[in-house]
Amino acid sequence: MERWFTEDFRERSPQAIARMREMFLATKADGYIGCGETNRDMDHRPLLPKISAATLVIAGKHDPATHARSQ
Repeated sequence: MERWFTEDFRERSPQAIARMREMFLATKADGYIGCGETNRDMDHRPLLPKISAATLVIAGKHDPATHARSQ
């Protein structure tokens, strides 16, 4: 849960963390691994020029999976 939720949130919302932990533990390992492999392997950059709608991209300051780069 440490990778998904900040320490502050975990301390503030133990019930939510307990529900997420239960859901995570109920997930079959091969399904979780498959999802991780899919996320690792997908590259949608060639599709970016086709996006014509206004788009907001958000990267979480505390999310180790979405590193915001300073420009």
